[in-house]
Amino acid sequence: SGLARECLFRSRRFITDLCRFITNEYEFWSGRGYAKLDAWALVCQSVRRVFEDIHSERVYGRHVKSGDAALTAAKYVWAVFKSHKVMQMYSDMNFHDHPSISAVVSRHLASNHHKPTDEVKTYSAQVKRCETSLADLTRKYDALESRVNQKLRDAGGTPLHHPKKDKKKPVADDS
Repeated sequence: SGLARECLFRSRRFITDLCRFITNEYEFWSGRGYAKLDAWALVCQSVRRVFEDIHSERVYGRHVKSGDAALTAAKYVWAVFKSHKVMQMYSDMNFHDHPSISAVVSRHLASNHHKPTDEVKTYSAQVKRCETSLADLTRKYDALESRVNQKLRDAGGTPLHHPKKDKKKPVADDS
């Protein structure tokens, strides 16, 4: 029948869109630096949510077995239409923009968020050690350079050129 073909066509389109979403979503998260397993975990949580939403609409026809065959068939068809409506919403929103997927991503990001305060403290301590080491090395270099220049002057030679110390401020043009 035409109705069955339309449902089949829409189901095929939905599966094609879902496969595209899975591929794009994996590439998106792995491109953001997620490890393969973590990217797949997030994609799988999203896909699971899609099927949970479809199931919640389809479940209406699950236990419909009355003595009236027409009523049973009508409830089955109604459950199929409700499922297709959910599938259509996901496809129309390119899956990623659907509120259910946003909720999955938000929960994932919230549960995997690391406060940067501990890392900042660690890096701050490392920067402080590097600054102290640099200051110490600069003092040692300056002292060594002074000794070498003194020896050169005592021997009648020209002192070493130190670009940082020899820089002159630009002269302002009064014109």
